[in-house]
Amino acid sequence: MHFIGKQVHRVIKKLLVFLCCVLLHSVSTFAASDSASVWLLDSAEPLAKLSESLEQSLQNAKKLNALESSSIRLAPQTSHWLIIDLFQLPDNKNYVVYLGEPNLTWAKFYLLDENYQATNNQRLASLESLSNVRPHWLIEHSQGHRWALVNFEHDRALTIEVGVVSAKTFETNLHQIILSYGAILGVLILCMFVCAVYFFVSQQPKYMVLSAYFLLVTVGFLIDNGLINYLVDGLEWEAKWPVNEFALCFVSYFLYHFLAIHTYKPLFKKAWQA
Repeated sequence: MHFIGKQVHRVIKKLLVFLCCVLLHSVSTFAASDSASVWLLDSAEPLAKLSESLEQSLQNAKKLNALESSSIRLAPQTSHWLIIDLFQLPDNKNYVVYLGEPNLTWAKFYLLDENYQATNNQRLASLESLSNVRPHWLIEHSQGHRWALVNFEHDRALTIEVGVVSAKTFETNLHQIILSYGAILGVLILCMFVCAVYFFVSQQPKYMVLSAYFLLVTVGFLIDNGLINYLVDGLEWEAKWPVNEFALCFVSYFLYHFLAIHTYKPLFKKAWQA
C-alpha cells in the first residue's frame, strides 16, 4: 500500500506541474496577443496620408498573430495594408514579411522611421529570385526602422496567407514549397512522356491529345503559382482561364474516343424513341 500511495503522489505531482506549465503558457499567449505587433487595415489612403495618423488608424485595424501565418479574405478591388510594429518584435533577428499569392494586382513594401517617414520605396527580398513564387520582403532589425508596411490589392476576391516570420524559417518553408512544386511538375511531365510513348506505339491520335491536355495543365499550374514568370515575362494571371478551357476541350475529346461514346449512339436513340 505504501508503494501504491507513493506512485499516486508522484502522478499527482506531475499533473500539477503540467497544469502550471499550461497556465503559464496561456498567460504568456494572452500577454503576447494583448501587445499586438501586426495589423491588417482596409484603407485606400496613400502612404503619405496614412502615415500622418498611423497609430489612430490601428484602432480600426484587425489584429493578427505575430510570427504566425494568417489566412485572410480579400474583397475585390479593395486596398489592404499589412502593418508591423518592429519595436514589438523580438530583437537580434531578421524577419520576412510575405504574401501567399504571387498574382496580386498590386503589392508594395515600405519601411518607416519613428517620425513616420518612408526610408525606402523599393522591394527588399531575402530570396529575390523566388519572389515570383511567394512575394516577400526582408526586414533587417539592425537598420533602426520602426514600422514596416505592405500595401496590396487584387481584382478578384480571394483568400491568401500573410505572415511575419524569421528569415531562416521563411527560407526553410520556401524551399519546401519549391520542392513540392517540383514534385508536381515531375508527375505532369512523366504523364506527358507516357502519353507520347503510347502515341508512338499505337499511332492513335487520342494519346497525343491527352499529352496536350497534360501540357496545358502544366502551363496552368505554372501561371497559377507564379512560376511562368521565369519563362515568359508579363503574362497575366487571367491567362490561365483560356488555358484551362482548352485543357477541358482536349480531355473531353480524349474521353469521347477512349470510352468509345460513339458506339452508344444506337442505345441512346432507342432510349429516346422509347
